[in-house]
Amino acid sequence: MKKLLCPTDFSDTADKAVVYAAKLAQKSGAHLDLFNVQSLADRTPDEAMLGEQMNAQMAEDRLEELSREISRVFRISCHGKVSTTFSGLAGVIEREAGNYDLVVMGTKGPDNVYQFLFGSNSYRIARHTQTPVLIVPEMAGFSDIRKTAFAFDYWRNNSLPLAQLIKLIKPLDSSLVVLEVLEPSVSLRAEEELKADQIILRDTFGQDVDLQFDTLHTATIAESLDKYVKEKGVDWLALCTQHQSFLDRLFHKSLIKEMSKLATYPLLIVHA
Repeated sequence: MKKLLCPTDFSDTADKAVVYAAKLAQKSGAHLDLFNVQSLADRTPDEAMLGEQMNAQMAEDRLEELSREISRVFRISCHGKVSTTFSGLAGVIEREAGNYDLVVMGTKGPDNVYQFLFGSNSYRIARHTQTPVLIVPEMAGFSDIRKTAFAFDYWRNNSLPLAQLIKLIKPLDSSLVVLEVLEPSVSLRAEEELKADQIILRDTFGQDVDLQFDTLHTATIAESLDKYVKEKGVDWLALCTQHQSFLDRLFHKSLIKEMSKLATYPLLIVHA
């Protein structure tokens, strides 16, 4: 993990995400870029032409001051960049994210879920960019990342993106629990098949990370995952997009959305 991107609109929620990203960069030895998007999509052409230069310059000045302060306080490499565009904000961030190892974004939490920067765009970015996204609730302060849990139905889908995940958490010295979530009716035969898969996974990745396995039998996935994270002392919960399995079929809705409503801890979104 060498380069982090943290979008900001200079709100309180964004400021907290910036601090979290700075501490994460400090811990992992990564470079941090702060990113502000000046969208002209909602302005008239005359307003856009008149305000573009002034708004962009103000944003650049604020980002330059903020990045200097972040560099000084956390002793990391930090720069700021501004993009002025007629395109949608989420799309701009999605394209920019391709140059980074991780995007760090904030959310105001269960009372105003997905409201970071530009409404529901944090969810869209997490779903559609190929770069991993760390969604940080406003109330989640930074602490050492000692335990990461990855909820993934590898019994039905063997394309488990562990290499991508391990690359992110290895610099943090975090252990990794691969958590299989099964409906209560699944037979004991599935448990035996899981053990065989776990041997293969441990042989493949066990030298790179402290790799553990657990199984959760439940029909209420989001609530059970939230309880698991809190009871087991998990620091990050990792979820995967582009992964249609029991997790999605049971609810016919996104598990990421459901977890965003409940989580008071960071959600790490990776991609198969």
